Amino acid sequence: MRLLPFYRPLPLNLATVFCFLALALICTVPTVMAAQAPTKKPRVVTTVKPLALIAAQALGDKVRVEWLYAPQQSPHHQPLRPSMLRTMESADLIVWVGPILEGSLANYLALQPKQRVVTFAELIQRQKSLDEGSVDRNTHHHHEDHDVSVDPHLWLQPAYAEQLAAELQRRMGLSLEPLLSREELGDWHRRLGRLQNRTWLMPHRSLDYFSDFFMLSRAHALAAADGVDGGLRHQLKLLEQTDYRCIMVEQSEPDRRLANSASRLGRPLISVDTLATSQPLSARPYSDFIAGLVETTARCLSAP
Repeated sequence: MRLLPFYRPLPLNLATVFCFLALALICTVPTVMAAQAPTKKPRVVTTVKPLALIAAQALGDKVRVEWLYAPQQSPHHQPLRPSMLRTMESADLIVWVGPILEGSLANYLALQPKQRVVTFAELIQRQKSLDEGSVDRNTHHHHEDHDVSVDPHLWLQPAYAEQLAAELQRRMGLSLEPLLSREELGDWHRRLGRLQNRTWLMPHRSLDYFSDFFMLSRAHALAAADGVDGGLRHQLKLLEQTDYRCIMVEQSEPDRRLANSASRLGRPLISVDTLATSQPLSARPYSDFIAGLVETTARCLSAP
């Protein structure tokens, strides 16, 4: 059978083979590059740095973690700035304590889809309500009635931090892993367990959650946890007491009155970093943060 001219096979030579290979390579490279392109990590934005420590440890390198407020800024009094809006608009997930701490963000966050926002105080309050329905309240430690609508320092309670971590892991579709190991919790409880019922003084009640978790006596405080002044008579009475093991002040808020009292009483004046000012986002930043608080508190309460 005679082939028509247009069925005549092309002569194969090195130049032709090279052209076919080059064409195949050109067509294949974009597909390979697209397949190997790195996936963009979800962006988690927290309001304050301690929440960023929890998010970073709970989610690891699966996400990018940022925070809005510098540690030296008080969320109580900071207005909502355009730069903060831009940061939150670019976030896949926003984590805040709640209106008790970051009141200026409440209106904006109320308009966001629920799947974009985690409200720490609401999460804890919901869990407390479930617990109250299933556990006899008479068996609870007397400090566990601490009102989350008054004290915003929820990150200082490791059990609450674990609940937040679990919620973030669920939101990101990750398996649930605890923040803190049994070994380190056991070590910390043993370290502080011998220091119960010791008296100490602070400017306000920022460490109540921490004290409750480790079963320490709560510090005497010149002001309440939300910063409300306790009144001049109350303050003078506390400043005249002489049985404090130490006087502890916030690293971000030096207090001259307490510094003078420590000098007069001959008591140690110890700085505590409750806002994680100097804590880097290490491999286990929340664990390192709590370990630092344990060390500082033990140094305070161990004073002779």
